[in-house]
Amino acid sequence: MELHKLRRKYILSVIIDFSILMITIYSIITISENVGFQYEKYLILMVFIIFLIHEKMLNGISFGKLVFAIRIIPLQGSGKVSVVSYIVRRFLEIIYTWKIFIWRFHMNIDEITNFRIVSRNFKYDKQNISNETESNIIDIRLKRIKALLIDLGTISWLLIIVIFFNVNVARDVIYVFLGKYAVFVEYFSRVLLIACFVLKDMVYRNQSIGKKKTKIVILDVKKNMPSKMQIFLRNAILLGLFPIEIVLFIFKKRQIATLITFTDVFDLEID
Repeated sequence: MELHKLRRKYILSVIIDFSILMITIYSIITISENVGFQYEKYLILMVFIIFLIHEKMLNGISFGKLVFAIRIIPLQGSGKVSVVSYIVRRFLEIIYTWKIFIWRFHMNIDEITNFRIVSRNFKYDKQNISNETESNIIDIRLKRIKALLIDLGTISWLLIIVIFFNVNVARDVIYVFLGKYAVFVEYFSRVLLIACFVLKDMVYRNQSIGKKKTKIVILDVKKNMPSKMQIFLRNAILLGLFPIEIVLFIFKKRQIATLITFTDVFDLEID
């Protein structure tokens, strides 16, 4: 009986998740058409990628599952499941929800993707996991996110200008107001934004303002002070390949910038 209730909650949670996805995509298309936003395709792609992998990021919880207090976990206890399994499960869920309308259709989605549905407060033994190591990894990742938000906050005015130039309505107003200087301001603001990101970690030699606040630092693989060229190349690669770098960061993989420049971010309070 308990399993039947979990299955029913699971189906309803999937319907909620897909409904949110459709509403979000429709809203992006509608708003983009009204304001003349030029990059709606990239935004929709980013939303869809997040939809596919966000359960991996949130330990088996989606918005729909949060509503019904359930989550998915690996069949093999606390073992790790690849991101491919999460993506495959998402696609299979489209077919799975048809069980609502086609009652004779049978498919064990749990066995195919190596997951099972449990209540949100379910706990399993984690004896084989080093809590200290996991805690340190999570801590420095949170510090890196916080540092980036602080850095973006320091140049928020510049971000707003660049965003406005990519919205047709705002862009037209700016061009009317600035006249012949608008073109210079548009391109100068973009170049300045790129320069601020690439050079941000040289403010304190190997730290940005955000990294200084969160007590993390860029060092080479031997934990020595990296050269300015290494820092410059690291940030340039992070900026140029940011969609790939974000995915690697989310799944705790070594980023391309780290591998090429032989640098990484270290926690001063630990290392």
